[in-house]
Amino acid sequence: MKKVNIDTLADALSRIPDNLIAEAENTAVFRKHIKISRIIAVSAAAAMILGITAAAAVVILGGREGHSYNIPTYTAVPASSVLENDTGMDVEIIPSFSNGFTFKAGYISDNTDSDLDGNIVEEYKGLSFDYTDGEYTVYLAIDPSAAGIQLKDPESAGTFDGIDLMYYSYQNKLVPPDYKMSDQDKLDEASGKYVFSYGNPEIEIRTVQGLAWEQDGLNFELLAIGTDLTKDSLTEMARELISLQD
Repeated sequence: MKKVNIDTLADALSRIPDNLIAEAENTAVFRKHIKISRIIAVSAAAAMILGITAAAAVVILGGREGHSYNIPTYTAVPASSVLENDTGMDVEIIPSFSNGFTFKAGYISDNTDSDLDGNIVEEYKGLSFDYTDGEYTVYLAIDPSAAGIQLKDPESAGTFDGIDLMYYSYQNKLVPPDYKMSDQDKLDEASGKYVFSYGNPEIEIRTVQGLAWEQDGLNFELLAIGTDLTKDSLTEMARELISLQD
C-alpha cells in the first residue's frame, strides 16, 4: 500500500478542506483529519445555551480536528441503518458513481471543534469513504458538526435540489522537510499561486479540489487530490449523492 505523509496532507488541506486521509502500512497509525485553523461559524449548540436563534449565534472556532485508525470500519457499502446505529447519522452511501469511482473502504472518525482558547465546544463522530477508479482516489467526508461547512471564499458550483454547492481548487506544492523557500516561492505563496506543504521526499505540485454542501443537517464534502477530475465531474458526483438521500 502506498504511504501518504500525514503531516504533508494535513498542511496541504489546512486552508479549506474538512478532511484528510492518510494510508499507512502500520495498522496502529491514525488517519488524521485537520480543518482550517480559524473559522467563524454559526453554532446551534451555542444558540441553545444562550437561548437565542441559531442565525444570531456566531462562534469563533480556533480549530477542528479528528482522527481514526487506518483499519477500515467498513469494507463493503454499509446500510443506512448500520451507519445510524454506529454514528447517529441517517445517511445513504452510494456504491459507485456514474464516472466509475467505486466504494473501496469506509472509516469512522472522532472529531472535535474547539474555540480560540483550545476549549472543546463540540465532539461528534464523522464518516469518511474512499472511492477509486483504479488509478485515482476520491474521498467523501460526512459529519454532523453544528458549525457546518468551513471553506474560504468558495466558488459556486450551482444549486441542485435546492442545495447550494460550493467548490474550491488550489495548487499544492509539496516540498522536502528541509526545503528553503526561494524569493519566487515567497511571492508565489503570498499571491496564492501555491500552498506549500513540507514533508514530501521530493518537490511535487498537485491540484487539490473539493466540492461541499449541507443537506438534512449533515455536512458533505468530496475531495480529489492530483486527479484528472474537473469541477463538473465533482458536481455530478455531488448530485448523485444528493439524489440518493431523497
